Amino acid sequence: AVTGAMTWALNELLEAGVSRRWAWILPAAFILLPPILLYAITVYKDVYYSASILGMTVLLHRALRTDGEWSRPALGTFLLMAMLTFFLRHNGVPVALVCVALAAATGKFTRQARALIGAGFLLVSFGLKKAMYAGLDVYHRSATELLLPHHLAAHLSAGNITDPAELAVLNQIRPTSDQWTYDCTNISPTMFWHPVDRNAAERLRGPLLKIFFRAALHHPATELRHLRCASQIVWNPFLAVRNAIPFDLTDRVRYVYPNDFGFIEASKNEALVRKVAAIYMALEHRAINQPSLYLYGIFLAGIIAVRRRGRWELLIPMAPVVAHSLFLAMTVPDQEVRYQLCVFFVFPFLMLAYQNASAASNEASEIAEPNTNDAGR
Repeated sequence: AVTGAMTWALNELLEAGVSRRWAWILPAAFILLPPILLYAITVYKDVYYSASILGMTVLLHRALRTDGEWSRPALGTFLLMAMLTFFLRHNGVPVALVCVALAAATGKFTRQARALIGAGFLLVSFGLKKAMYAGLDVYHRSATELLLPHHLAAHLSAGNITDPAELAVLNQIRPTSDQWTYDCTNISPTMFWHPVDRNAAERLRGPLLKIFFRAALHHPATELRHLRCASQIVWNPFLAVRNAIPFDLTDRVRYVYPNDFGFIEASKNEALVRKVAAIYMALEHRAINQPSLYLYGIFLAGIIAVRRRGRWELLIPMAPVVAHSLFLAMTVPDQEVRYQLCVFFVFPFLMLAYQNASAASNEASEIAEPNTNDAGR
């Protein structure tokens, strides 16, 4: 997935006119950026999700470069990438819908074609997801199953839930005497580090929602503080982000998360892996692993390109990663760097694409200036 996404992005940059000397920065970044290097060898779905975000970014850039023209293969591939985004993460559902709507709205399609693209994507995605879950007997963990307890823990910690009837409902899930060990940056103390009755949480979803809405409406400041703190992985450049890989250098390097499928580490060069792991651990809390800095870099490069070219449409290719970051800010359960892995995937591509757009503007200005001088003579 990583190699395919990188190769596809590299080919698009070359077709867009980026010189080979500059274009090779892309594979170099994929090799050297620690989060990509680390998660490329794991079984986390974030890798495939990030590859699909990059795929949509590349295709939106291609459509922009061709003035909104979409070939059938390109459109089909884009919809496939959107569907993967839709399936792989809870917050991927709105991201996919936004990206498909944007592609349909900005592409050269008839009104009927736009309606067909939107309706077809909705029907196929929701229908296929339901059929797959039923056919494969997949346990579907709803987004509220994790998000709701985190918000309720925030209100418990703030003393906003004192009604005995409401506390009785919450006590069926886990005792409220410890305020559900609330940590605004991490859902794990609330839901994973202590015994929790998940069946009760699922059964009591309706009453829990009522408690949440009452507390949120009466105490919006608590909600805002929680969202500000929980979303730091998106916007705070000074946050010490975490990785989800249980490195263990005492015996052998363990980088595959414990799982029920029998996947284990099987490196052919253990000494090299040990050195790479040691380097990564030394850099774990440094700026090179801070996704918000890369996101701000994308914003800055895009704004500079727009100012130089005078085309707001240049911002369209960053829509997938921006939409992802916005929806993630509202739903993120932890400050693990993998939740923003797609930022590292799209960063080198968009930086080179925007640099190319800005350079084209400079060349156009240099050509226009002599013509203006000649006319003056």
